Amino acid sequence: GYEEETFFGFEDLENLRYEEYPEGSGGNMVLESESVEGSSSLKLNYDFTSMVDGDQAIAFVNFGEDGLELPGEPTALNLSVFGDEKNHWLRTRVIDADGNMHKIDFAEKVNWTGWKEVTARIPSEIKYPIKLQNIYIAEIYDDMKDSGSIYLDDLKLLYPEKTNGDNEIEKSKYEDKYKAVPETYNNKLEFIDEKMYLDDSQETYENNQRNLIYYELMIEDGSILGSIEDIKELSLENNKKIVINMDNPIENLNQNEYNGFVKLMEQAFGNDSEVIVVHKGETSNILYENGFRYIEYEDELTLYINEGNFYYKIN
Repeated sequence: GYEEETFFGFEDLENLRYEEYPEGSGGNMVLESESVEGSSSLKLNYDFTSMVDGDQAIAFVNFGEDGLELPGEPTALNLSVFGDEKNHWLRTRVIDADGNMHKIDFAEKVNWTGWKEVTARIPSEIKYPIKLQNIYIAEIYDDMKDSGSIYLDDLKLLYPEKTNGDNEIEKSKYEDKYKAVPETYNNKLEFIDEKMYLDDSQETYENNQRNLIYYELMIEDGSILGSIEDIKELSLENNKKIVINMDNPIENLNQNEYNGFVKLMEQAFGNDSEVIVVHKGETSNILYENGFRYIEYEDELTLYINEGNFYYKIN
């Protein structure tokens, strides 16, 4: 989970400066009354029609003279964006303590209209303190030369939820208890090449086990693809073992969708169901939330069900 702190409300143009490439393209920024918080948002008008073939076009919103320092050690930025569905690239630049610049995506494509929350994850290896240099919309493809406008509002910093020492100790005990191979088990689930196999069979798992439900979840541009009703139905199941296989890391969800997903998993937990969320990624990682355990594995993962509990082994 995260703790949120509002950083910039776009209530005035102080500490903001517009810049564009190529220079003289015809874009600008103005305050507008359309907003999600406060009395105004920032309308970013861009014009990419003069982009030279093989080059790029960018409209920047710069913060301060050389960036604004972000307090503490935030792990992500959350921004409300009113999109124009023109599929341009929305990014941010942050400067670390050594003066290195990091370019981070809010969205690879602004492919929506209306307000939407998007999240830029700060690299875990970054050296703090960090500065926010700018937020910008960009285009690199020659057949995407057009003009448009997006609105920016309610820029928040996200921090890991604080826990006390006792909670940290209990969490460590919980990790050790279930990261093991039990002596006996009812079912064995193997994840190979992002597919799940049951009990050493050569067939991929089908939902024909009465108490075990398997669901494949797709993520694109920070959102869950398909019907959210399917996830809601999972959350209503009683006394089930639920395995959700994600095609992208869970942190790729924007903050709004992430919060909604966690809430539904908490509901499943309240219905005496146990939820495991898995993803085949580039590293091995374990995350605990209220209601589910998230496991990212690099090569292979094996889950064991024994007396109603999930155990796991990362190979």
